[in-house]
Amino acid sequence: MGKDKAVDGLTLIYLDGARLDYEDTESDATLGDLVKAIEGEMQSLKRIVSELAIDGEDCEHWRTEELMAGKLADFKELKFVTGSFEDFVVKAVDTLQEYIKVMRENIGASVAVLRRGEGYKPELLISIIEGIVQIMTSIDELSRGMSKMGVNTFKENPSVYYAPLLKHMEDLEAARGGGDSLLVADILEYEILPILGDMDEKLFHSGVS
Repeated sequence: MGKDKAVDGLTLIYLDGARLDYEDTESDATLGDLVKAIEGEMQSLKRIVSELAIDGEDCEHWRTEELMAGKLADFKELKFVTGSFEDFVVKAVDTLQEYIKVMRENIGASVAVLRRGEGYKPELLISIIEGIVQIMTSIDELSRGMSKMGVNTFKENPSVYYAPLLKHMEDLEAARGGGDSLLVADILEYEILPILGDMDEKLFHSGVS
């Protein structure tokens, strides 16, 4: 997405349809600075920025590190839309649970292949490890956000699962490096799968409290 300079250095900023005045006297504020300021003001209302249009174009994946580091002066127009943090949590949890379900199915299928002695594709195991890391990262970020907003949807502290999963992933990598496909299958089936099952069963409430 191109970033043309704003006319006369002025970036037009809108929040939920209303013009927003934001002081950028040094012309060095970033998009991330502005989002942080907006969400800080909205925290008591338990609202976050849910949508952003940049220079007239809807931006679906705008919370990237690169874009958030962009200077406000480089944009002509920014239109922010806020939404309920609780609604965001409900959607995020639904997505997370679905992802855990898919990961469990993929691991089960991989174990079946390994048990049949068909070997495994390295990229498949890498995708499993990356998927588990993504699950932990998403849960951790969601947990931090909920703590900040005074919202809770986890029945227990999710951090209790991090160390065991990391340990088993290290064992998994060692088994893979040693070419022991049966040990890989054992770790996936008897160590990692039960933890993911426990997370799915024990972490999530049916709603937000």
